Amino acid sequence: MSACEKLLLLCALVVTAWNDATRKVQKAPEGLLFPPAAFTHAPKHVRQRLEEMRCRIFKKTNLIEGRFASANQDDWAAMCVFDGKIQPVVLWGGKTQCDSRPSPARDYKELLSDPLHDANLGAADAKRIALLHDAVGGTEEVPPITHAGLEVGDEQASVIYYCREGKWIELTGDD
Repeated sequence: MSACEKLLLLCALVVTAWNDATRKVQKAPEGLLFPPAAFTHAPKHVRQRLEEMRCRIFKKTNLIEGRFASANQDDWAAMCVFDGKIQPVVLWGGKTQCDSRPSPARDYKELLSDPLHDANLGAADAKRIALLHDAVGGTEEVPPITHAGLEVGDEQASVIYYCREGKWIELTGDD
């Protein structure tokens, strides 16, 4: 084999390897991660804080407003992806707070391997908390509900995180 043929073969191998690597990168579903700037319904300070955290929001529905610590305080929650992990994050609108990360982080690649690719946030009011507790047969004692809980889950199951006296309480969600 001549030097020119060897060079052509080497170039072909490099291009093939490059194409394979590019295809692997492109296999990640498009349209699932959004920069905070894409959520114009959220106040500018919320979007800026999420950007500072390097949060990419999973799905267009996962930046929500709610009263997660007090009936008199507007808070925001986002399903953030950063450092290969996906996790809900709460940005508090006042002095009443719990930890800003109510649940453990999950591996983002593991989430994407699920055919449903699902992780959702929702605000659970007192009615929903009572309904789910009664329907699913929750065993935990439900505190007096004075504000919304943060419901975290997917199409199959969820947990409601309720901020009470500076600590998250896990309540029964969908099962």
